[in-house]
Amino acid sequence: FFVEEYTGTQAYSRPLWSYFPASQDFVAEAWREPVPFDLSSQYGMALAHDSTWAWLATPSGVWRTSLSAPPLDLTADVLEVAADSDPLRGRLKVVLRNDHGRFSDLSSSELTAIRHGSQVALSPGYATTAGQEVSAGPLYWLDGWTYHTGDASAIFTLHASDAWSLVEGWRSRRQYTWAAGQQNIFQILRFIFGRAGLEFSSLGSSSALTSQQPSFTIHPGESGLTAVRRLLAMVPDVLRVAGEYVYIFEPLASQSA
Repeated sequence: FFVEEYTGTQAYSRPLWSYFPASQDFVAEAWREPVPFDLSSQYGMALAHDSTWAWLATPSGVWRTSLSAPPLDLTADVLEVAADSDPLRGRLKVVLRNDHGRFSDLSSSELTAIRHGSQVALSPGYATTAGQEVSAGPLYWLDGWTYHTGDASAIFTLHASDAWSLVEGWRSRRQYTWAAGQQNIFQILRFIFGRAGLEFSSLGSSSALTSQQPSFTIHPGESGLTAVRRLLAMVPDVLRVAGEYVYIFEPLASQSA
């Protein structure tokens, strides 16, 4: 947490929180875009935790959240799953039965995990003689949900997108500029993915990715995805996502499919 102080018209002091991916160090500057806390404070907040709870405290208030909330298993209610994957976009639709009314009231304690931004894990598998066998699949983030009733049926549908939606959803709050020779393309990409809260690493990239140090500007309000596309146009490398990880590599004709 840190405090942002604005002294212009409608001056304010408010705490913001941020973090960087576990694989990055402090000096890599791969910080997630800071998020403001709904509080006015000149001195920040104190953070504490144990194995099950986390607390934030100021002289005027205390907030807490659980660190051990169990995941919500929706397997038994699934009627249909549709997953689409494009080079820079992945989408998921999960249709759930709601004839029993389980999803009619999302404020119930059982269903608090269903909220915008929640992570959705799709684990495909088979029913074999050994039982229900699944493997870890892609991760998505919940965009929203819809209800449908009629024709003697009631369904509840979840709509989610993969990590590319987090990159596209990041909008630069101000202008960021790198002079020629200041940082290479890999480092600028790491900054952008960090702002979206994603890990970023190489799986065998081109020499151009680290040798080119272009003059580059991210404009105020520009989408992270737009900035990524402009950087990729300078190198032969491609990107792929796996959960909250983004990998870059150079596809070579000598590689097996």
